[in-house]
Amino acid sequence: MLLAAIFCAAAAAVAFADESDIRQSPGRIDLWTGDGLKMSLDRETGRIAELSAGESAFEFPACPAVRFEEVVEQPGAPDLLAAPVSDASKWGVPASDVGRDGSLRVSGSGQSRPRCTVTLNQKEPRPLVLSGSCRLKNGAETGGWMNSSLAINAYATYADGQTMPEQSAYFGQYDHGWQRNSRVICPDRPVRQVEVALAASDAKWEAAFRDVTLKEARYSVTSPDSPCFQMDSRVYQEFRIEESGLSGVVTYQPDGASVEIRCHVRSDRRKDRAVSAYFAIPFDAIGGTWFDDVRRSRTIEPGRIYRRGDRWYGAGRDGCDDRYPLACIASKDMRGIALAVDLAEPRVFQTEYDAARRELRIRFDLGLSPDAGRWANCASFTAYLFAFDARAGFRGAADRFHGMFEWAFRKRVEREGQWMAFTTPEWVPGGAQDLGFGFIESASSLGWARSKGMYSMAYAEPWIHHHQQQPGIGSELSGPMEPRAALITAGRVKSLRGAEYFPDSWMRYAAYAGSCIEDNWGNPQGYFFRQPGRKENMMIVNPNPALPPPEGASFSSGAWDMEILREIERVPGQWWIEGWNARRTCAVPSVEIDTACSASGGRSVRLAPVRSKTYWEHYLRGIDQRFYYTGESAGPFELSFSAKGERVPQAGTAVAWEVNFQYEDGQWQRNTFKMENLGPQWRRYTFTIAAEKRPFAVHVGAGQHAWLPDPSVVWVDDVRLTAAGETGDLLTNGSFETAELIRGRLGGVYLDTMECYRNNLNYRREHWRYADEPLTFDSARRPALQQQFSHVTLARRASEWARSRDMIVFGNCAPDTCFGAPYLDAMGGEESWVQGDRWSPKSDADFCFVRFMAASKPWCLLQYSAMDAAQQERYFKRCVFYGVYPSRIYKWDDPANVAVLRPFYRKYMPIVLEINRAGWRPLVPASCSNAGLWLERFGEGDTIYLTVFNPSPDAQSGTVTLDSGLDGSVFEMLEGREVAVQTKDGAPQIVINLGAEDLKVLRISRPSGPSSGSGPSL
Repeated sequence: MLLAAIFCAAAAAVAFADESDIRQSPGRIDLWTGDGLKMSLDRETGRIAELSAGESAFEFPACPAVRFEEVVEQPGAPDLLAAPVSDASKWGVPASDVGRDGSLRVSGSGQSRPRCTVTLNQKEPRPLVLSGSCRLKNGAETGGWMNSSLAINAYATYADGQTMPEQSAYFGQYDHGWQRNSRVICPDRPVRQVEVALAASDAKWEAAFRDVTLKEARYSVTSPDSPCFQMDSRVYQEFRIEESGLSGVVTYQPDGASVEIRCHVRSDRRKDRAVSAYFAIPFDAIGGTWFDDVRRSRTIEPGRIYRRGDRWYGAGRDGCDDRYPLACIASKDMRGIALAVDLAEPRVFQTEYDAARRELRIRFDLGLSPDAGRWANCASFTAYLFAFDARAGFRGAADRFHGMFEWAFRKRVEREGQWMAFTTPEWVPGGAQDLGFGFIESASSLGWARSKGMYSMAYAEPWIHHHQQQPGIGSELSGPMEPRAALITAGRVKSLRGAEYFPDSWMRYAAYAGSCIEDNWGNPQGYFFRQPGRKENMMIVNPNPALPPPEGASFSSGAWDMEILREIERVPGQWWIEGWNARRTCAVPSVEIDTACSASGGRSVRLAPVRSKTYWEHYLRGIDQRFYYTGESAGPFELSFSAKGERVPQAGTAVAWEVNFQYEDGQWQRNTFKMENLGPQWRRYTFTIAAEKRPFAVHVGAGQHAWLPDPSVVWVDDVRLTAAGETGDLLTNGSFETAELIRGRLGGVYLDTMECYRNNLNYRREHWRYADEPLTFDSARRPALQQQFSHVTLARRASEWARSRDMIVFGNCAPDTCFGAPYLDAMGGEESWVQGDRWSPKSDADFCFVRFMAASKPWCLLQYSAMDAAQQERYFKRCVFYGVYPSRIYKWDDPANVAVLRPFYRKYMPIVLEINRAGWRPLVPASCSNAGLWLERFGEGDTIYLTVFNPSPDAQSGTVTLDSGLDGSVFEMLEGREVAVQTKDGAPQIVINLGAEDLKVLRISRPSGPSSGSGPSL
């Protein structure tokens, strides 16, 4: 069967490379892989002379495997628009929109949308240079950077009627005078027509444009053309191209699985350059198949170009990226070949099949600059060519790729489950034991979480500096949306060292001046927020720990976050106090059991002041207890406790008690009680609380908030909460006599917004010297550092540090590219699937990418939307199908919310846990007669799992045919019953009937495997 054939091919592909994989003949050097793929190179020119896959050989004129493309602007080229913006009629706007200086005003609140169309009718593809200037007055409350909302946008139509993705020369979305920018448009085939539009989309923007032009340029394409020779297990080709001023070396190294092609290119011209480097394989796939992902493919037609890159990336030849690290195609006779990038080498790249040229290729967009440190005037790229069984489609290529990069997809977590953000499982009313938590976005319960089989993680967001209005610190927030004000604030704050200032703040502000990234106009990059409750500037920094600290600072931004992680690893221990949750744990615990001081009994709780380096938790301390109220009384309630204090300020301690009631209707009644006249002697406090009605749940706690510095040391003991007309204390362990000191072992590192800033480019040249990766280039073909690659640098450092200490790294907003996931052990994303009345789940294409890059690693979806019961069912079923952990945001301390969610988790979480422990696999040893039913596979060996999902709004039926090797019992896990299996032509078959968005989970156990039992359990 198909599965067995693929497994045999994979086994054959693990042979080691040696010189026998390279065979020389007169005029040629042949490179072989273990599965019969052969690439022949011309010895004198290095060109590809032949490609063979199995029994099929593809003949073609010898062609270069590597080529370089640059765009050369033409001095004196005419303006193709022939319509200055002052000519309002040609731009389709009223003459009143033209200012006295000849600029064209564009208001986001107005009706004018200036556009100008030019017909080109190109005979051959030639690049176009779109340029212009923009000025902006920004009255909006939220601003970002670099997209088509404030830009000169071009919409091109090819001669064959196909359209090019939107091309933009963009501008800074903040107050600025005249900024000039360009977009070099690089068509792949002749352009018939271009429409140019001026955009200022926000209703509070007042923009003006001038000097808008569109001019034709030309391509300069050159290739190595020099002899190649064998050295050990590689073939080398050194080259120097006088015409383009490029030199370097290309190497080819075959092994049992693939041929590795590596190119190191140097510029012999000491200036900034933008070079697109191609590795291309001639392959006739007309009438064959281009595979987009595991569920989508397209028939290859003559003259077309096939690619996935339609997501804005902010960099490279067309500004779009291909997030999959491989492209795979099949010929008409089902011979499959694939090209892939190296996951250890982040590059801006695009994979594509060009049916006109009959070639499969990868394009790497490289920036060359003398200011790039170790990459000064040079760059490199690596590609892999391999064959796969085309009958398995993309899944066959994915399986081969996962084997080639086993290190990147290796599962390291020993415990897994859903993701909890902003709180701790100890706060969950009724307990969290049946909710399946695995990853805790908090360092507040290290020892307790580890003892319960969870990872408690230290928070870090090393790429963002939150400029906030904190106590005692002024801010640029009240002024105009001017990014350079962030530097002024940073210069002021870094000198503040008093007890009222956060240590984390002054260290970050001091580091900011040296770590902030710049746009191409020299301004710090970031985002502004002015909404009520969120007054901050979210400024972007380069997290590379290798950056040196600026003058007056001890660390760069990335090095400071690494310092925090190193300190948190050293937590000596944590008190677990039955019934209570400690709000915070760090290297110096703020919540401790004191056995030498008590009001009665042998123990009390001491709340010590802290000055923390931990992001968001600067002075946070406290204890909390939350429970369902089972009594009948509506009160009044009485809180009583003993307390004493030292170093209490004259104004009193910031530590206060709260007693909050939640009612059946979800409403809360919040009550705060200060400890007046707190002193060195124990004092008894009693407070009476009038409840509005009988509570559904109660929250009792003592502590202070993160933003309030306070030197008080506070002891509390003998805490009681009683209700009128009822006997007994409502609290658990109010005397703190039941407590245990647990070693506080950090479970891992949590990297927030790991891949959220892939559109940002860093033009700050002093940063380039420290980059692990070469530069890329922007829309105007200026060299720049892709900000996302600096994130990968930090993730790689954090991964090396954490994994050497038996800890994990969890990345939020990942995977989004293919380069961050290899350094993450668990991943997740934040989403909202309910928009008003509209149900909008994550697309299958996005889920397929997540599953491909995560492979068997756990992936968690943090759902923000409130959902009714029917939507919850739809949410959980879709997550289970992909093997995704269905996490929820907020409200885990809300009893009403937990009561609604708990039945869903009891039903679905055991299944998600079981199939994830088995691990997702790309190859599915089954097929379905109804293509409208989707299949995924988990596990291997004697027990595997098939998830079957109907994504449509209508009921669907089909027959699932298993590979013949999968004979054995089939157990449907949701229904908890054995499934009838029929046999046809020696293959087991199962009839599937599914309602709209319905799911089945089949556990297939071979006779030697475990008994099906009665179903899974946590």
